[in-house]
Amino acid sequence: MNITHLAFDMDGVLFSSESFIGDAYEDAIIRAQLKLPLPTSEAIIHQVGKPITEIFRNLFPNITAEEIAILHKETLVSVVNMINEGRGYMYEDIPETVYELSKKYKLFVCSNGRRKYVEAVLHYYNLEEYFQTVLTLEDLLINNKGELLKAYIKDQNNTADNWVMIGDRRSDLNAAQYVGCQFIGCLWGHGNLDEIDEADILMKQPKELLQLKNKNEE
Repeated sequence: MNITHLAFDMDGVLFSSESFIGDAYEDAIIRAQLKLPLPTSEAIIHQVGKPITEIFRNLFPNITAEEIAILHKETLVSVVNMINEGRGYMYEDIPETVYELSKKYKLFVCSNGRRKYVEAVLHYYNLEEYFQTVLTLEDLLINNKGELLKAYIKDQNNTADNWVMIGDRRSDLNAAQYVGCQFIGCLWGHGNLDEIDEADILMKQPKELLQLKNKNEE
């Protein structure tokens, strides 16, 4: 196994929106004048990692297709604006860890989040230069992270043996299992051990990623 490519989930691995996500939803719902209940931040964070339409349906069981379309647009505006205002935070040691890893591996963001969200985080924290071209579910018209990771592998013209998926939620583990690559479970994120207990490796803090080695280096 020759690891050359690392795929990172975004929210809960590189960055956390936990401190403002409730405000972003409230702002979007009020601005769009939607008659939807305001979810708690805890309820939203519990859904983070899933495709956005699935999140909306879980938070608002009676939501209509029209309301989903409106909320899809308005939440993105609110989230991106708040990122650009400096709300949310990058996890400790992530910038330095990403910089060091980029010297050895090609880095990618493999997130169920939308393009403008992913790009806003990378831009605000000056991480764009360390990550390769971003692909998203909306660009490829696909429905899950496993398909997204598969698309990255195809785009890079290599195999799953060359990749490691790094994430904190069950959807990240499922994506790695779908393509057959190694999975590192992050215990510093939004998920819990029960979601990622099948990980090949569990790590408690980002800088442990610097210990990742290929077999020929062991």
